[in-house]
Amino acid sequence: MISNFATVGAVYADGISLIFDGQETASQKHYKCNTAITFHPGDRVKIFPVSGTYVVEYPVGNPKQ
Repeated sequence: MISNFATVGAVYADGISLIFDGQETASQKHYKCNTAITFHPGDRVKIFPVSGTYVVEYPVGNPKQ
Protein backbone atom coordinates (compact mmCIF):
# COMPACT_ATOMS: atom_id res chain seq x y z
CA MET A 1 0.00 0.00 0.00
CA ILE A 2 1.31 3.45 -0.92
CA SER A 3 1.04 6.05 1.81
CA ASN A 4 -0.21 9.48 0.87
CA PHE A 5 1.42 11.06 3.91
CA ALA A 6 4.96 11.81 5.08
CA THR A 7 6.76 14.05 7.56
CA VAL A 8 8.88 17.05 6.56
CA GLY A 9 12.54 16.38 7.37
CA ALA A 10 13.89 19.79 6.36
CA VAL A 11 13.00 22.74 4.14
CA TYR A 12 15.49 23.90 1.49
CA ALA A 13 15.46 26.62 -1.17
CA ASP A 14 14.91 23.97 -3.86
CA GLY A 15 12.36 21.76 -2.08
CA ILE A 16 11.51 19.66 0.95
CA SER A 17 13.13 16.47 2.24
CA LEU A 18 10.63 13.88 3.45
CA ILE A 19 10.61 11.15 6.06
CA PHE A 20 8.38 8.47 4.61
CA ASP A 21 6.35 6.20 6.89
CA GLY A 22 8.51 3.35 8.16
CA GLN A 23 11.76 5.30 7.67
CA GLU A 24 13.77 7.09 10.34
CA THR A 25 15.85 9.44 8.21
CA ALA A 26 14.92 12.12 5.71
CA SER A 27 15.24 11.58 1.99
CA GLN A 28 18.27 12.91 0.13
CA LYS A 29 15.94 14.11 -2.62
CA HIS A 30 14.22 17.48 -2.31
CA TYR A 31 10.58 17.37 -3.40
CA LYS A 32 8.62 20.27 -4.90
CA CYS A 33 5.79 21.70 -2.83
CA ASN A 34 2.78 23.99 -2.75
CA THR A 35 4.37 27.46 -2.78
CA ALA A 36 1.36 29.11 -1.11
CA ILE A 37 2.15 27.37 2.21
CA THR A 38 5.06 27.71 4.63
CA PHE A 39 6.30 24.26 5.63
CA HIS A 40 8.30 23.42 8.77
CA PRO A 41 10.40 20.42 9.80
CA GLY A 42 8.17 17.94 11.62
CA ASP A 43 4.99 18.87 9.72
CA ARG A 44 2.87 15.89 8.76
CA VAL A 45 2.02 16.47 5.09
CA LYS A 46 -0.19 15.14 2.31
CA ILE A 47 1.88 14.03 -0.69
CA PHE A 48 0.69 13.40 -4.22
CA PRO A 49 2.49 10.91 -6.47
CA VAL A 50 3.08 12.21 -10.00
CA SER A 51 5.40 10.95 -12.76
CA GLY A 52 7.61 8.86 -10.48
CA THR A 53 8.05 11.50 -7.77
CA TYR A 54 5.94 13.30 -5.17
CA VAL A 55 4.60 16.81 -4.75
CA VAL A 56 4.03 18.02 -1.18
CA GLU A 57 0.51 19.44 -1.10
CA TYR A 58 -0.26 20.70 2.41
CA PRO A 59 0.24 20.04 6.14
CA VAL A 60 -2.35 17.99 8.03
CA GLY A 61 -3.09 17.85 11.75
CA ASN A 62 -5.12 19.58 14.40
CA PRO A 63 -6.92 22.80 13.43
CA LYS A 64 -5.34 26.16 14.28
CA GLN A 65 -6.70 27.70 17.46
